[in-house]
Amino acid sequence: MHKLVKKIKQALARSKTANLGIEVEQLFFTIAELKKTTIVGRILNWHRRQCAARRLLPPISWRVAVPAIVVIFVLLAYPLLPRIIYSAEQSLGQGFIDSVERRALDEFETQLETLVTADSLARLPIAEQRADVDLSAKITIDKIGVDTEIIEGANAHTALNQGVWRIPFTSTPDRGGNTVLTAHRYKFLPPSNKTFYLLDKLVVGDTFSIRWAGKKFIYKISSQMVVEPDEVSVLVNSEKPIVTLVTCTPLFTSTQRLVVVGELVTVE
Repeated sequence: MHKLVKKIKQALARSKTANLGIEVEQLFFTIAELKKTTIVGRILNWHRRQCAARRLLPPISWRVAVPAIVVIFVLLAYPLLPRIIYSAEQSLGQGFIDSVERRALDEFETQLETLVTADSLARLPIAEQRADVDLSAKITIDKIGVDTEIIEGANAHTALNQGVWRIPFTSTPDRGGNTVLTAHRYKFLPPSNKTFYLLDKLVVGDTFSIRWAGKKFIYKISSQMVVEPDEVSVLVNSEKPIVTLVTCTPLFTSTQRLVVVGELVTVE
């Protein structure tokens, strides 16, 4: 490299007295010497390979690229579509829920109250009513962002407006049997921690926990099903210690019930 620099200096010195043709000839000679150096040679070789690769790869047509981008966007946005629709309604001043959806919420509460009335209880083999319930109880379902207290009371509307409601006369975690918990699906939206909006995302093997009477009861999902609103079997007591989670489905309706059952795994 030192020799090359020396040659360049000598060529520049001679160029002061030499004619233009000699200067040009010396310049080409200097460039030829530079091409022989390792670093410059590697750069030139890399550039040649890049150019060759571009010639081998045909340019992507916009007729292909645009539909592909649209399809990818739709696939990514589809799971968020209900929430996007709700946000759009709010921005347009249509309120949180329209009249049809409000009626569905009211129907959900009314149907639940019907299941726990005296007429229904007369034909339901349910757990014995308990007076010493835990008013500080809490349910946590990490996968879907639920982390809220369990509401006690006989009125569905009042209880569900606060979050997750334990159906009266069903069991409790410390007694075993079937503890039935229910909550609205879309009256509260994520990131609210008291909604069953994402309950359908739970699959067999997922876990959740309930804090009750100073202990932590951990459950593992064993089944998921869809039943009719008047299906009372979900309230029936069981020999196994289980928790039954209930909400409305399909989303934004009260047509059916989404039921997720968890079996007790351990108590801490």
